[in-house]
Amino acid sequence: MVELKRLTSENIDDIIALQVAEPQKGFISPNSRSIMDAHLAITNNEMTITFGIYKDNVVIGFVIIIYGAKEDNLMPSVAYHNYYLWHFMIDEKYQHKGYGRQALNLLIEYMRTAPCGEAVSCWASYTVGNKGAKAFFKKCGFQENGESVFGEFVTTRRL
Repeated sequence: MVELKRLTSENIDDIIALQVAEPQKGFISPNSRSIMDAHLAITNNEMTITFGIYKDNVVIGFVIIIYGAKEDNLMPSVAYHNYYLWHFMIDEKYQHKGYGRQALNLLIEYMRTAPCGEAVSCWASYTVGNKGAKAFFKKCGFQENGESVFGEFVTTRRL
């Protein structure tokens, strides 16, 4: 069974050690960098939540979600008052087993509880050329909305 557990001092080293497959490394930041970015977002009063993704009590992935966007950001229209799947990864040893989809479904259910505020959508972005992310999000019910942010395609899903 896949489950989400908050990032803590007990699991941070295991989460930092997770790796994506070699061809994916150019598309996603290492978890250590993303954890630092999440910390900075939190200190800037952005509603940011970090989770380890677990399968049978073994950490297999990592995710960061953010709620809303500050008005001064150059964000897509969907960013305001919705949830952003900022960082989402499954370790290379656990990919292509359905765990990412299970984790994303858990995240969608969690977002529906409005932990940071009411929302109608979840959104994510992916880099040009990242065919794996494009296919994954499409398979999980996301649709491109025609916008881009920082050179990445924006894809959305209703909660």
